[in-house]
Amino acid sequence: MSFNEIVCVINNSQLIIKIMLDIRIPIGLMFTVLGVMISIYGIITNSNAVMYTKSFGININIWSGLGMLLFGLIMLALTRIKKKV
Repeated sequence: MSFNEIVCVINNSQLIIKIMLDIRIPIGLMFTVLGVMISIYGIITNSNAVMYTKSFGININIWSGLGMLLFGLIMLALTRIKKKV
């Protein structure tokens, strides 16, 4: 029995109910949405040089947003891969 199966005992017989509990879907959606939002914010505030003086002129919002977007898309892509059971 794997982690995504629930065993119900009805009249002394086992009934295995499979439930797809894949945590990659909500994590992928969350990181994808936040990555898009932070990237858009970085694009909008790209012309504000004072804002990026602490990060040595690097627009950290664009880079962190793109990293989060990439991680979210990878997590969502991994949900498409079928598990070998």
